[in-house]
Amino acid sequence: MAKNSSGTTLIIVLLIGAFALGSANSGSSGSGSSGSSSSSSSPTDSLFGSSGDTCDNTTSFDGSGGTFVAPTVDGNDRGCVLTVDEGSGAPVQALQSTLRNCYFVGIEADGDFGPATQAGLQAAQSHEGLNPDGNYGPQTAAALQWPTMNGDGDVSCQKQS
Repeated sequence: MAKNSSGTTLIIVLLIGAFALGSANSGSSGSGSSGSSSSSSSPTDSLFGSSGDTCDNTTSFDGSGGTFVAPTVDGNDRGCVLTVDEGSGAPVQALQSTLRNCYFVGIEADGDFGPATQAGLQAAQSHEGLNPDGNYGPQTAAALQWPTMNGDGDVSCQKQS
């Protein structure tokens, strides 16, 4: 529910980039939902995946409260991993934007998953009742609140389940 000009600007830039990437990578734009018919063991697995591969991209998703951008692997699988040793660039920037705007962590969204990002993620994990290991994966993705833009352009932090 935090509003600041740099955070809102970053979210807008991430949303525009995600839409552009989605249009370039697939012949159509969409909400990032998968056409897979495989069943999953839990509702969290169906939305957040369980691949464990390093996040290599960001994707824009349409949630119940609006549009949000999240780290992904292979286009729309949110079950990816970010740690101090794995991941950088746009996926880390999306996570840092979330930490900054929804959890009031004083970090820059620079795309570098360093000690400050890890400490901020640990604080967010503790806030959400998770084991604060400082690693981003499917369980953390499901628990975090994400900056979400509604149709009027207002940004609020919401869980995406």
